[in-house]
This record gives sequence, structure tokens and C-alpha cells, in this order.
Amino acid sequence: MFLYDEYHGDLLRYRLFPGEPVDRFTLEVLRQNPPDGVFLLGQDRRGGAEELLIPTAGYLPITEDDTILFDRRDADKLLEEVFAVRDALRSHMIPTDQLLLRPELTFLGEETGDLKLLVLPTPLARDLSLSPEHYDLLVRGLYGVSDAPAEEEKTSREKESAKPGASPARPSKPLSQRLREFWENLD
Repeated sequence: MFLYDEYHGDLLRYRLFPGEPVDRFTLEVLRQNPPDGVFLLGQDRRGGAEELLIPTAGYLPITEDDTILFDRRDADKLLEEVFAVRDALRSHMIPTDQLLLRPELTFLGEETGDLKLLVLPTPLARDLSLSPEHYDLLVRGLYGVSDAPAEEEKTSREKESAKPGASPARPSKPLSQRLREFWENLD
């Protein structure tokens, strides 16, 4: 479990549950030679509990108010970088399901704007991570970007092909409402 009382500090701590397994190979790779765009990972023991340590000094989660805001092109670029990091994990033999795809765990350098993601070498990472589709939707929502351009093109084509006098098809719910419902239904 993440220790959120230290979340906004310079060190993010993840306390392993008793008996929670750790992928030792991934842990060593992340300690010695992490892929670009991934945080280094350390280990500590406190009161008999094992913790994984992620140094986040100089980085802010993209959900912070003072993070650099992006326009549409930059939001798309950010998503491309996130998914490029995900693909790069394979070359380091790190399972991609250990990457935590969550906006609050997607960090940008305060000075440089460079991207850093968190890899958690434990099976619980699969449960903590969002699907790529939900992650994409939430990041776009954070930056006020509508759904993917393909969906916008589809809507405009539908409007053009509508018969005169017929009302154009409207999305069932606006993006902001879908995002709110998604967060409310998240365990």
C-alpha cells in the first residue's frame, strides 16, 4: 500500500503487505539501470515491514495545479511518451503490467518537463493500474482535451451525412460526466 502521508514529499513509499511477493529481477533492474522515463527504485525495512522507495524530488504528478499545462498537441505527445515507456520496458525484460498507469503517478520534472513513471515490481501493480483506454481518457480530461480525434471526425461525418431536418446524433454523456462517473466507480 502507498503511504500517502508522504506522497507530496520527495520520497514516495510503498509498504508491501505481509507475504506480498516482489519480482527481484525487476527490482534489481530498477535499482541499477532503469529504462528512460522510469523512476529508480530503492528498498527499506521499517518496523519489520519491507518498503519500496521512489525518489520523486524535482517532479510533480500531472494532477498537481502547478504542473505545466499542455495544449492538445502536447497532451497527445505526453500520451505517446507514456506508451513509448511502456513499450521500452520489454527491452529491459520488465513485465509491462508492473507499470502503474495512473495520472496521479505520472510525473513531470518541474524544471525540465521530462516524464517519469512508476514501475511496481509486485503482482498488485496489475490491480492498481488503469487500462490504457481509461488512462488515456483521464489524462485527456485533466487537460480539457476531448476524446480522440477519430471520434471527433466520426461525429462531424455523421452531422454532414444527416438528412435535412433530422437532429444530429449527440453523445450519450459529456466527457466530464463520464470522467466523474469513472472516478466514483473506481475501487
